[in-house]
Amino acid sequence: MGTSPDRWATVERLYHAALSQPVAGRAAFLAEACAGDEELQREVESLLEQPASAEGFLDRPAVVAAAQMVSATRTAALTGRRIGVYQVLAPLGAGGMGEVYRARDTRLGRDVAIKILPSAFTSDPDRLARFEREARMLASLNHPHIAAIYGVEDSEGIHALVLELVEGETLAERIAGATGPKVGRVPRSGPAGGLPVTEALDIARQIAEAIDAAHEKGIVHRDLKPANIKITPEGVVKVLDFGLAKLDAGAGDGGLTGSPTVTVGGTREGLIVGTAAYMSPEQARGLAVDKRTDIWAFGCVLYEMLTGHVAFAGETISDVIAAILGGEPDFEALPHATPANTRRLLERCLEKDPRQRLRDIGDARVELEDRDAHRSVEATPARRSYAVGTAAVMAVVAAVALAVVWWRPRPQAGDPTATQFTFSGPSGTTLEPTAGVPSPDGSRIVFAARAESGAPALWIRRRDSAVPQRIAGTEGATGPSWSPDGRHIAFQAGGKLKRVEASGGPVLTIASMVTNLGSTWNNDNVIVFAPTNRTSLYRVSADGGTPEAITTLNASRRENSHRWPAFLPDGRHFLFTARSDVKENTAIYVGDLGSKSTMRLLTAQSNAVYAPPGYLLFARESTLMAQRFDLDALAVSGEPFPVAPGVEQITASAQALFGVSADGRVLAYQQALDRNSRLTWFDRAGRSLGAIGPEKDFTTDLQISPNGKQAVVVIPDPDSGNRDLWLVDLRTGGLTRLTSQPANDWQPAWEPDSAHVVFASDRDGTSRVYRKATSGAGEDEPIVELPGRSTFPKDWSPDGRFLLFIADRPLGSTDIWATPLGGGKPYPLIATAFS
Repeated sequence: MGTSPDRWATVERLYHAALSQPVAGRAAFLAEACAGDEELQREVESLLEQPASAEGFLDRPAVVAAAQMVSATRTAALTGRRIGVYQVLAPLGAGGMGEVYRARDTRLGRDVAIKILPSAFTSDPDRLARFEREARMLASLNHPHIAAIYGVEDSEGIHALVLELVEGETLAERIAGATGPKVGRVPRSGPAGGLPVTEALDIARQIAEAIDAAHEKGIVHRDLKPANIKITPEGVVKVLDFGLAKLDAGAGDGGLTGSPTVTVGGTREGLIVGTAAYMSPEQARGLAVDKRTDIWAFGCVLYEMLTGHVAFAGETISDVIAAILGGEPDFEALPHATPANTRRLLERCLEKDPRQRLRDIGDARVELEDRDAHRSVEATPARRSYAVGTAAVMAVVAAVALAVVWWRPRPQAGDPTATQFTFSGPSGTTLEPTAGVPSPDGSRIVFAARAESGAPALWIRRRDSAVPQRIAGTEGATGPSWSPDGRHIAFQAGGKLKRVEASGGPVLTIASMVTNLGSTWNNDNVIVFAPTNRTSLYRVSADGGTPEAITTLNASRRENSHRWPAFLPDGRHFLFTARSDVKENTAIYVGDLGSKSTMRLLTAQSNAVYAPPGYLLFARESTLMAQRFDLDALAVSGEPFPVAPGVEQITASAQALFGVSADGRVLAYQQALDRNSRLTWFDRAGRSLGAIGPEKDFTTDLQISPNGKQAVVVIPDPDSGNRDLWLVDLRTGGLTRLTSQPANDWQPAWEPDSAHVVFASDRDGTSRVYRKATSGAGEDEPIVELPGRSTFPKDWSPDGRFLLFIADRPLGSTDIWATPLGGGKPYPLIATAFS
């Protein structure tokens, strides 16, 4: 008697599972796994008894060995055969619903997939008739994210489905590539080991669209899992294998399985239909199912994409089902960058009681569409590209969103009802990676958003309105902060600190401020601001005037800047962050307008703000923390506790993107980004020509070598935030570390010989230009020194004799200088330029 391919799929699975068991325990394992099927147990045991021969029997899948023993001729017999108008070309695989082959449609001249149905269908006329009726229904699912069914063929006793041939990898393969090293591949895992969050959400949105379309037709998939989802080379998701689908009980007759009795692994009579790890509780119990079982499976798939492991695991099928019925997923395994609404969506999809579960997959689709925006940062080489037809290398980063919540560690009398919402940029814009800042009374949020073409601008959204308003005259604005009365907003644009009325009006210039590292405003009309890196904090009148330094960098602690000031309620003292090249020395301090003395509060790679009735808010490892703070003693006490997970924290600049209203009731923060990106070639028409190398947290400091063989990139250390130079081999994508000092190395520029790179480094307490051989040989050589000035390389003369560099002045203005290579005195070219 022949053995069907689905039967051998079960044999193969149990064979490999038994091999992983101790020899003494295999009999007991098989007795449980085979559930009384003695013939199945004997088949697996006969394979286990085969010796490990020189031909490598144990290295081959059991289904291959078994097929050679009992059904070696099936594949050979079908390959090259015609089934109707379809020429069978080659086998593609086998599953619980039959063998799948690549075939050629000789009438229409296209390749298709042919699925040969198992004998369970062909030997039962009633079941086959019901299947053909349902196949006609499934053929009506004309949707871009569902693999199409072209028809049913019956030729010489062979019954087959004709399906769309979908090229690409399955989602299971994509996840496996992200969670474990593979030969020739670089893992792309995020912090939790799954896919990058933005990629997972984009795939989930497309899956939800497909299932929503099926549910609209009354069709339930019932076996949604990563192996049944394909991703084309163009990134389009296709849901496959509706072969286990059935019509919703409310949409027609009982369908293919009026009394659902599912299979695990291969189709085996008497078991439960579906795949154990993705079955809903009602499905696992053998109860009738409806579209809510697909919603459960969708939650399992999304969880697996984000974490890299299944939501419900176990050593045996019984263990898995027990976990589904009585356990809970480990939601702490989700990456910090997972949006809060996505976490809640997962929890609703994975409710065990279907009555409490998300009612409609369309709701999940709408939720995920809110996060579908992407923004890109293009890093162009200083000189022309040396690859034919290539214009640039691009690094893709995620969209950003702001979360707004009522925040109180303990509710206060008279507090309004707590509310929470999340929003992204207005239509046609993308939020800039800066914090949204609540007004002092918490009624409004100011934020920066960039149009698809053009500079960013400031927008205000009222808490009681979903429609933000753009503030005229704020093009290029970053880092907004409110006046204490909520009437004005300070911001940086065009190398200046400026102010504008929140309701609109003329923009006034206050002072020079090239790089915005924070500003804060008190009731006496004093603004404290950080004008650029390598400087202390300054004060200036909000009406304009001459800025005055109010803090001093501590060289013994290797401080490189004071930044992110925030006034305390008395308007005299202020919080700020002292950033140091040494991670342990980066800390939050209290400063005083009347004195340059400061008091250290705590170590943190973050800014800090005060929130009534007595808390300091700051971030650690992308979690917003709160700690008791005494305004009289100016000291923290007790232990910090978490307030919100998944807050965007930029370690390299010692900043977390959050803000709180003056009354402490409204907290806004930017949700954490998956900062990993891929370097990708694009042609001059904007078409992608392929990615280069692994995903990393690339900055925009990217330069291609003059000979076109390498690129130099800057990658921050994930722990300290210090930046280092890396080389990318543009042929293989391989990465090689070039610098490793405990300092920031950035702003690289190639020398014309392609054998050396110059770059800025603050390893000596101030930024200086260094030179490094790309072979790694020799020491890093300082080549530019201007006492008391920070210097940064820009470009080389074509003959390689002169280097252009910029030198900072106080308050951030810069001069352009030149220096001859090989010795000689640098000299200025252009004074008071702005970078």
